[in-house]
Amino acid sequence: MFSFLSLSAQEGVTKKPKKFYYSAYLSLGRSQFGISLAAPSKFPTVESRIGATITFPVNSTFSIHSRFLFGSKFKRDPFNNPGQDYLVGPPYLNLDEVSGSRNHYFLEIPVMIQYGIPNSNFSLSAGANHKFFFADNDRVDFLTFRGDAGVLFGVNYAISTQWKAGVEYLHGLTKVYRSIGSVDGVDVDLSVTNNSLSVFVLYNFKSIAKK
Repeated sequence: MFSFLSLSAQEGVTKKPKKFYYSAYLSLGRSQFGISLAAPSKFPTVESRIGATITFPVNSTFSIHSRFLFGSKFKRDPFNNPGQDYLVGPPYLNLDEVSGSRNHYFLEIPVMIQYGIPNSNFSLSAGANHKFFFADNDRVDFLTFRGDAGVLFGVNYAISTQWKAGVEYLHGLTKVYRSIGSVDGVDVDLSVTNNSLSVFVLYNFKSIAKK
C-alpha cells in the first residue's frame, strides 16, 4: 500500500517536456553581393551576428527555430581611392563605395525548420530570413533604412548537450540595388542582392538531448 502511494506521488510530480528553450548565438562570416553581371569583384566584407535563439521542438526529429540578431557588415578597403585612377568603373562604382565607405548595422530575424538526422549529432535547417538595415543620416546609400529578405540553409553539429557549431548560407532575394543604362555604348541592366556564408556557435541555456 505504501509503495503504491509513493509511486503515485512520484508520477504526479513528473515534469512535462519543455515546449521551448532559449540559446545564445554568435557568428562570423563573409558577406558579398550577388551581381547579375560578370563583375570584377563580389565586393566581399566581414559580417558578424550576435543574439538569441528560441527553439520549439515538434518531435524528436523536427524543431522550429527563430532568432533575434544584431549584425554588422564591416567596411572593406575600397578599390577606388580619391586622387587615384579608378580600378573599378561603371556600373560598379556604387558597389565599391557602399562596401568600402562605412560599416552597416542591421537587425535580423530568421525562422527555420530543423531536421535532426537520426543516430547522428548532425542537423539540417532551412527557412526564411528578414534583415533590416539601420538608418544613417550622415551617409545615406542603397543599404540605408531598408529591408532585405532571403532564404537560409544550414548544417550544425551538437558538440555536447549545450553547445552546437555549424555553417549557414544566406541567399538574398531582395534586389537592394539596380542600375539600367549604357556603358561605352553597351546596354547594361545590373541588379544586386546580398549573400553571406557564416560559421556560428550556439549555447543552449538548458542542457538538452543532442539532435
